[in-house]
Amino acid sequence: MASQTTDVVIVGGGIAGLAAAFHLTTKENKRVCLLEARGRLGGRIKSMKTEDGLTIDVGALFIQGRGSLDNPSPLSRLLTEFNLKTQALDPLQAECFDTEGNAISWQDLYQSLVPGFEATNMRIQEAKRVIYEVPPTLSEVLFYNEDNIPAPDSKDYWIRKLVTASIMQQTGAKLNQISLLEFMSEERSFGPNEWIVGGAQQLIDILHKEAMRTGNLSVHLDTPASAILHDPHEQVCSVLTPAGEHFDCAAVISAVPLNVIKAGNIKFIPELSKEKQHALKHHHMGHHNIVLLKFDKVFWKKDAHFIYPNDPSIQHFPEYVNLFALMDNKTPLLMAHFYADTARFGKESDETILKKALAPLKKIYPDFEPPLSHHITRWDTSPHTLGSKSFCATGSTSDDLEYISAPEAGGLYFANEYTNPSLHGTVEGAYESGLLAALQIAVYLKHQQRLKEASFRPRHGLT
Repeated sequence: MASQTTDVVIVGGGIAGLAAAFHLTTKENKRVCLLEARGRLGGRIKSMKTEDGLTIDVGALFIQGRGSLDNPSPLSRLLTEFNLKTQALDPLQAECFDTEGNAISWQDLYQSLVPGFEATNMRIQEAKRVIYEVPPTLSEVLFYNEDNIPAPDSKDYWIRKLVTASIMQQTGAKLNQISLLEFMSEERSFGPNEWIVGGAQQLIDILHKEAMRTGNLSVHLDTPASAILHDPHEQVCSVLTPAGEHFDCAAVISAVPLNVIKAGNIKFIPELSKEKQHALKHHHMGHHNIVLLKFDKVFWKKDAHFIYPNDPSIQHFPEYVNLFALMDNKTPLLMAHFYADTARFGKESDETILKKALAPLKKIYPDFEPPLSHHITRWDTSPHTLGSKSFCATGSTSDDLEYISAPEAGGLYFANEYTNPSLHGTVEGAYESGLLAALQIAVYLKHQQRLKEASFRPRHGLT
């Protein structure tokens, strides 16, 4: 079997893995080998070139958690350092329609619902102050169930609709699947959603380029890991591949998505601790897929950032991002977003999914015309993701938040958005998790080096 020896092996070439590689190579001068199962880097970040030459993100879209001017987040500092331009999306700059398909003033509606939103937030804050053995679900906290659905287009209906939509967008899950624990972590200053002008792939390219520049990084594409060996006694690690290669190292970072680990695609030897397994059991991945639609002309409000059609279902709030208004190249493009169960595209045909994306538009626009082309994502069934974003699920406990990110004995560390409780499901969460794992490994390797030096230190005195 072919083998290589290095300081650190990173399994997974998304932004978490690349953030770790970037820090270890540029700041710690460590030799790093990065294994990526796909034929590309980026993971759930994917920027696509259209036939018109546009770069559009069809994976992770938005930047959140930028922090403040006094205390910017690590990702915000990276964006500034490499002069990447972002554009904010205004959630109030939108077209909105009632359940009958009639246009309504989104600003007026939103303002009328503010007291209801504040009351809902107060209910969540009060629930967070209670000490639980096992925290309740969000549907239990908010008393949202199928038996008390408000009348369509009433204020209570809209409050519940928008609260549900907001949480589904953050988690990709329904409220009865989400533990209150998901909102128990220290709150961060999020600010408006922003996206990176020119595509989030630029983040991946920068981290890769800067790490390669050191000469300390080797990247192996189309190289999945089949097993990770971490020996707590010998303090050595190995990563095995289906092709029979093995990469020997002092420490490993598993930077693959949560569901890839839970599916058993990578065997850990020895098995992960019971605490880690329990934490993994109670963290799930939600679903978020998009349908990109190109039209011959704009038949919607040109300057709206969002379009919110409506249907009587509380669980699903169709959402469209108007790329015509947000991109310099004025191409008639809409991006339809689907979350939770409606984003489970796996067994559905392209035709079925396309109908689901177009039906709300036909209802609200008399001038609707069929799209010229479309692109559908299927992150829910991609074998390298099996979902979109993580959340604390029913049955989660506070101990799970501690153990989900904890390293295992023998030099095995973990990075990805699911290990960052305050930023689950975000680009920022994944990026920061990679930096944290790299810092932990740097400390671990220094400790191992001191132990090795001490074992070879000559002894003085009588024998």
